[in-house]
Amino acid sequence: LAATGRLASTVASAVSSGKVAGVAKAAEVLPDYSGNRVLVVEDNKVNQKVILSQLAKFQIRPDLANNGQAALERLERQTYDLVLMDCQMPVMDGYEATRTLREREITGACPERSRGGGKPHTPIAALTAHASTGEREKCLAAGMDDYLSKPVSRADLAIVLARWLVTPSHLTSASTPEDNAAEQGLPLAKEQAENSGISAACWNETSALERLDGDIDLLIEMIDLFLEEAPVSVAELSTALDKADLPALADAAHAIKGMAGHFCADQTISLAANLEHAARSGADTDFQAMIDDLTLATVRLIESLLQRKRQNQ
Repeated sequence: LAATGRLASTVASAVSSGKVAGVAKAAEVLPDYSGNRVLVVEDNKVNQKVILSQLAKFQIRPDLANNGQAALERLERQTYDLVLMDCQMPVMDGYEATRTLREREITGACPERSRGGGKPHTPIAALTAHASTGEREKCLAAGMDDYLSKPVSRADLAIVLARWLVTPSHLTSASTPEDNAAEQGLPLAKEQAENSGISAACWNETSALERLDGDIDLLIEMIDLFLEEAPVSVAELSTALDKADLPALADAAHAIKGMAGHFCADQTISLAANLEHAARSGADTDFQAMIDDLTLATVRLIESLLQRKRQNQ
């Protein structure tokens, strides 16, 4: 596609761009869970960046697995106090990985971890982009214990951590959105959005920063990752269609939807969600037209994010 080529060209222009330095922050108090072992199972690099940054605020340095099979391999060797499990992943999804782990726990084929009467059980919290009652029930039916809807807010994460992890021994500090912006000498997100017409049309910086607790450093890092990952997923759309591989087409659309969600890019999210649903249901529709629309929206989002990044240089 011409639009796909344009996207790759646009991304290439950002390769030489630098990243802003971190700034010391201090404000509200958060629990310190540094004594707990946590496993994050997530294949999307943008999502990985967000959840790892959020966990770091609670002094958690988790292990990382890119799919369900890799997670099971880690769980064979190591016990964890909590697993944060994405549901949609290549190789093995979170539902199958959870069901397999529960079977192993029953048969004693994994390291024991007592719960209740000594029965081994590793708490698993689902990470899912589908914020619906039906999805929650599906996660629980697979054997998961808890549920987080992506993009994950720090408040929701704090509730899950408090529910499953050992009581913290002391507290650590975290910054507020206003503190971060002020310390870096940058205008707040609302001003940025108002001064950038293209940004306001493609994504919502104010909402995105609220979800990141005002961490502009993290926002810029996420933009960098999006520039790297989005062209790959866009190319996979056309490749999947050429092979008439609807599951792969749905997975590629799902990846774009997840990445765009962190930037509150409603149009891209909607187009990606529609394509994913059509591909998974095997709908009789014009997939090429849907891919073209999603590609164009992704190109526009890339251009908007590039403009935002340049404002920070």
